[in-house]
Amino acid sequence: MQVLRRKDCGGVEIGPRRTTAAATLAALLAVGAFEQISQVLLVREFFVVFKGNEVSFGAVFAFWMLWTAAGSWLISLFSRKIKRPAVWFCILNFFLCACLVAEIYLVRISRSFFAVPSGAYVSIFSMALFTFIMLAGVCFVGGAQFVIGAKLYAAVRKSTGSEIPARAYIADSLGCLLGGLAVTFVLVVFFDSFTSAFFAAVGLIAVTAWLAFANRLRLLGAVAVGVMVACLVLVFFGPAINWAADKSQWRTYNESYELVETRNSRYGSLAVLGYQEQRSLFENGELYFSVPDETAPIISANLFMLQHPEPKSILVVGGGISGLLRGILRYGVERIDYVELDPEVISVVRKHLGPEDLAALEDPAVRIHNTDGRLFVSRAGRSYDLVICQLPDPSTASLNRFYTAEFFTQARRILKKGGVFVTGVSSEGFWEKELLRRNGSVFATLKQVFPKVVPSPGGTFFAGEQDAPITLDADKLVERFKSRGLDMRDFVPEIFYTTLEPDSVAAAKEKLEAVAAQETGAVPLVNTDSFPVSYYYNLVIWNRLSETGWIGAFDWMVGVRTWWVLPALLVLLLPLMVLTLLSPTRMRRVDAKYSVLLLMAVTGLFGMVVEIALLYWFQNVYGYVYSMIGLLTAMFMFGLALGAGASRHLVRRWGTRRATLGAGVGALVFSGVVAALSCASWQLSPAFSLWLFLLLNLLSGLLVGAMFRMMTFAAESLGWKPESSAGLLYGADLAGACLGSLAAGSLLIPVLGMQSTCLVIAVLLAGALGGYLFSMCRL
Repeated sequence: MQVLRRKDCGGVEIGPRRTTAAATLAALLAVGAFEQISQVLLVREFFVVFKGNEVSFGAVFAFWMLWTAAGSWLISLFSRKIKRPAVWFCILNFFLCACLVAEIYLVRISRSFFAVPSGAYVSIFSMALFTFIMLAGVCFVGGAQFVIGAKLYAAVRKSTGSEIPARAYIADSLGCLLGGLAVTFVLVVFFDSFTSAFFAAVGLIAVTAWLAFANRLRLLGAVAVGVMVACLVLVFFGPAINWAADKSQWRTYNESYELVETRNSRYGSLAVLGYQEQRSLFENGELYFSVPDETAPIISANLFMLQHPEPKSILVVGGGISGLLRGILRYGVERIDYVELDPEVISVVRKHLGPEDLAALEDPAVRIHNTDGRLFVSRAGRSYDLVICQLPDPSTASLNRFYTAEFFTQARRILKKGGVFVTGVSSEGFWEKELLRRNGSVFATLKQVFPKVVPSPGGTFFAGEQDAPITLDADKLVERFKSRGLDMRDFVPEIFYTTLEPDSVAAAKEKLEAVAAQETGAVPLVNTDSFPVSYYYNLVIWNRLSETGWIGAFDWMVGVRTWWVLPALLVLLLPLMVLTLLSPTRMRRVDAKYSVLLLMAVTGLFGMVVEIALLYWFQNVYGYVYSMIGLLTAMFMFGLALGAGASRHLVRRWGTRRATLGAGVGALVFSGVVAALSCASWQLSPAFSLWLFLLLNLLSGLLVGAMFRMMTFAAESLGWKPESSAGLLYGADLAGACLGSLAAGSLLIPVLGMQSTCLVIAVLLAGALGGYLFSMCRL
């Protein structure tokens, strides 16, 4: 059997010449695809556990990068001692498949690990810790596989140049692209999470078998074939396994409730829970509404309709199916446009509705629109007497977009003369600091758009022009009801004397106006698409309800300022300054090596902050990143591959330093473009915006990929071995991305806003780029 010599392969005997570069690259590509599919599946699972909150994006991406970096760095330290990389690569692929299936199940039942009472909130910090632990298996092994795969490829090609980590990086990125496309357009569309995981395992193990037989590892190849067949069999049992996991998951929410039905749509995960005759719909883990509800929707419908002397055309955004439509139709309206984003919501709940609510859906005056509420309002070609938003609190970026100044401006535009806009948030009958600040934020935002805003004690806000006939006077409301000649057996207008007690009405208005008057730069209140402060304040409420001891940390984070990036940059550059001052004959290359790793880490931070910002931005425009996250991240990965591939020619033409400077300046310009476009995103057409998002994801990935390739050339000039540079640079990239993901999702965007976030990453990138150029020029 002919083998490659040790001196050609860094001391590694890798098998016969049948071991081809194609098989090795295919294995790297397959691991990249599997990792991307795993990431999307786990992000979707955590999205439900986090009740649809986009903080889950930051947490999952951050710890994903952290563990992958740890695996890459650790294995790079021992890469020279790995004598049979093909064997280790195959064995770890088996482990990857087992980890994914186990982690999906453990995420489903995660609430049981915290011993929280039924219906109680799990704190964000507890969930972050759980996310950190759960992602260890898949991510650590994925990082290790990159280094082992690069070492295997180096042995096959008998090369030790910078091309090895670069080609491994390209193969991994292209695999992520293929995995992202597969999971977006096939797996999550037609299959549940477990079935998708088994399909992904089949693909990975098939390539593993090819790699094993190419290296004449017959036993490993036979095992791989057996595992592949087992995964194919499990595909047929995927739905049953998924249903059993669903039942275990919802049993941890409330043991008194029985899981009736679950369904995945492109907009989220739906679950119907039953308790006696009641059916409750949960969307992405958050309660949407319960049916039948004979009292609350009718009281709300009458309160809303009595705010206008003769309401004929009504727009209802969300929540109408639970009884609100039934109450509105009693006023003899001419037209109700009911907007419900997800058609599956109506399809799932329809079978549990009473006769009157079913009849309301079929009424000729009701027109159902399955589209995004913001999109409908922005394109509305008619005006309305009442615009009613019946949506949950701004607990997610997707929901927060219905509480921003931009949306309120669009709603005001479609109101007729004397028209009234209705929205609301929960108040739960108490006005503690956290709740008051969130509600005060919505109130202050409404007051910036509407001349007249009237808050109710229950958290409902009524807004309109100064002459709008809005009132919460119980006497006037009773008089208006009786003047309409309405006869309702299930409603007594005198209930307004209880729900709108004068002292409570006056107290609510006084408190909210006092909070709105306190708005300063230190306590921002006006909620916008690029500065989602209501969403951030809702996170504080979440932690308050989960009885965490970290409320003070959130109060501190509200006071974060943009200029704080300057001390942070100084801390990053301080080691470079110290190393530069040391003996140039002994330490000169140390400062250069540090500058290479620092620039790579800050570039990774740049890429992830932009990626999180674009996900938030996409939510603001479309509201359904749940189904598109695979495609958006796939475009980023495609950009990585393009950048890493194309930058080779740029380096040959310009040289490493000039090419790096060009890529760095391009990233700085790109940050400014994202900041500028985010200001006017709500004015862009949705069709154009979709292509714009895909292009921006592609470009951000291209810049990061190009920088990685340039840093491999820089590392080669400093004498690093290819497997070492692959692990260290990949690890630095991911470590920076981890920090960027945590900072962007939980601090920078909600507290500083989109524009200031772009400024922060631009300053950090400029500092790291300057440090790199200074160090390399001294060589």
